[in-house]
Amino acid sequence: MKLSRFFWCVFWMLTGILIGTILGKLCGQFSFLQWLTVGQDISFSPAADLAILQFHMDLHFTLNLAQVVGILTGVLCYHKFEF
Repeated sequence: MKLSRFFWCVFWMLTGILIGTILGKLCGQFSFLQWLTVGQDISFSPAADLAILQFHMDLHFTLNLAQVVGILTGVLCYHKFEF
């Protein structure tokens, strides 16, 4: 039961991120809605050099205000439609 609740919470949050991303791209075209596209790039780049083996991994996140609104909307939908 707990796994199902976790799945639905992640589902609604990812849906909110996706809708927020789409809205952020669309709102960037209108000057009066460009405040929704204000965001921050976050990157994480760990590397390991073990003489014969090199390992690099890059993670990049771009988070804007429309995505944050989408995440919050997803969490609210999760609580409203709790299964």
